[in-house]
Amino acid sequence: MTMQGQLPDLSALADKYGSDKGYRNRDAHGYTAVYDLLLAHRRAEPLNFLEIGLLVGGPEATGGSARRETVDAPSIRMWLDYLPNARVFGFDISDFSAVSLDCFTFVQGDMGEPADLARLRAACPDGFDVVVDDGSHASWHQQTAFIELFPALVPGGTYIIEDLHWQPAQIEELKSVPKTAELFSRFLLEGRFAETGDIPEERYLEAASQIAGVTFVNEAGLPSGPAKMVIIRKKAGEDLQPSRSYHRSRVSQRLGKAEEAAEWARKAETEDPSHFDAAHEHARLTFSLEGPSPAAVELARGLVERFPDNDRGLALGAWVLSRLPEHLAEGVGLQQRAVERAPGVAGYRVTLAHLLRRSGEHDLARSVLEETLELFPDNELARQRLAELTTKDRM
Repeated sequence: MTMQGQLPDLSALADKYGSDKGYRNRDAHGYTAVYDLLLAHRRAEPLNFLEIGLLVGGPEATGGSARRETVDAPSIRMWLDYLPNARVFGFDISDFSAVSLDCFTFVQGDMGEPADLARLRAACPDGFDVVVDDGSHASWHQQTAFIELFPALVPGGTYIIEDLHWQPAQIEELKSVPKTAELFSRFLLEGRFAETGDIPEERYLEAASQIAGVTFVNEAGLPSGPAKMVIIRKKAGEDLQPSRSYHRSRVSQRLGKAEEAAEWARKAETEDPSHFDAAHEHARLTFSLEGPSPAAVELARGLVERFPDNDRGLALGAWVLSRLPEHLAEGVGLQQRAVERAPGVAGYRVTLAHLLRRSGEHDLARSVLEETLELFPDNELARQRLAELTTKDRM
């Protein structure tokens, strides 16, 4: 197993290879920030990673064709650099067999055809750890692929569907199904797939029984607005289905009802104290509504005590406690633990430097930022913070 001395920044890799998942090319979706949160702590693992849809301009595009010229696969190059020990699989209706890269396997097929998706599953008999659907974006294509491929995820695996906000009319109209965002929103509310149109509800039963959680990502990461991405997590072993209250909390957040979301999160945590996401949402939403109130501080501390090895819990605890001067040192300690638990998350390091600077530990803050830039040389926020720190010290 290998790990590079300098860990390339995912957004920089997207921009380098021409992928629109970053911030510079074509539609510049900014999805790389989400993927970094999901995968930074797993970069050294030997993952089986699948991406559906390898290049813009296929049949989904106006004037596009499955017989287009395919000389490169930008996002595949991005993933191979970002996940140096992964096996990366690609699936597309166009022929990308000319793209020859180490640790890359291509399977050609139509994501609307169950037989083609069965061939794809057979190419990775051990199961996929991560699936990214960036294919045609037609709702019935997305839903057919999900039905066929979600059961092929390993326990605890992650399935992501991109670009929920746009569908190609010429493919979308071939079958009558709900929009994918609507389908999963209804699942969050009712705990089942219903009113599924031309795809019978019973085809969803196997996948539905394996879902541990569903999360939407909105435009530019805003708390409301059109959903652009849905992340579906598969149960891990005996992982319990999150309570209906947790699902309702997530939907309330999407609707911009923060107080209602916080109350549903509180109920979800009460129903299952072992459910980290419910406890995290309860603490986060309380802090969002009340600031560093006694209740928010108590919830943050309780989260850290119950889940001492979860980097997300440590980072949230650090952020809440550091808002109060008397708890700043405690917040620094929690942020240091978050960095230790997830050394591949650059944002944790930049936050640690910020908290150290607030504590008056300028030398330590500078050291953390310099180390961050050694590991993530393209991280502009770290570079900016280091320049600010250097300028202030000279004054």
